[in-house]
Amino acid sequence: LLLASCARPSQPTQPSETPKPTQPEPTATESVSLPEQTDTGRMRVTFINPGISDPNDPTGGFWLSVSAFMEAAAEDLEIDLEVIYSERDHILMMQQAEEVVSRENLPDYLIVVNEKLAADVMVQAADAAGLKVFLLLNTFTDEQMDEMGEPREKHPNWIGSVIPNNQAAGYEIARAVIESALDANMLAEDGQLHIVAIAGDASTPASVQRLDGLNQILSEYPNVQLDQGFYGEWSREKSKEQMRAKSGISRSVCRSSIF
Repeated sequence: LLLASCARPSQPTQPSETPKPTQPEPTATESVSLPEQTDTGRMRVTFINPGISDPNDPTGGFWLSVSAFMEAAAEDLEIDLEVIYSERDHILMMQQAEEVVSRENLPDYLIVVNEKLAADVMVQAADAAGLKVFLLLNTFTDEQMDEMGEPREKHPNWIGSVIPNNQAAGYEIARAVIESALDANMLAEDGQLHIVAIAGDASTPASVQRLDGLNQILSEYPNVQLDQGFYGEWSREKSKEQMRAKSGISRSVCRSSIF
């Protein structure tokens, strides 16, 4: 989600640049099928990554970073890791899950993400195949939980989830952007700080929860006005187009954050 606070200052100013720590560029992992037979005795894990495998893609490198951390952990723990990229296509993602659970030689664990609310189908397929499955980053919505139950309850091979507090993340990042803009006295003539929000999509839980955090912080700042909200579909280029379409944004001094 991209959040920008914008105003026309009385005198031209230049936004300060915050140095970013140097990090190694993540490298896209090729999807290579595991051998049908293995005698290494190592744990085998398959991760269906919903992101784009091309590191130059404008959607950004978040999911490549997830794979990079996972690969480092797998190396440390002597785990055979397979990463399959769905290229931001949730239909392909479900097909890939079906291919994995249909293998004669199953991995020990399957890791999936509830991108576009597609994880229930993948968890059900893995459970039916006797394959242990784990949810990462986006868990089930309340409506999905009514059907799926808790881990190991209705589906014994769904063994759990690791989920960040996305609402708190949305709250804290929005607060930082708002405070930075207020410190820079970026109020409009009406005395309000005007902001624009660009979220990922309307259904993925992480995107919805981060917007909940934004709405929570807005209730605490009566002098902050959310002018418009857009869905960028996880694309930097589409988000930039949305921002340019907002009248005056390109000519304003902005404080922004992507999350």
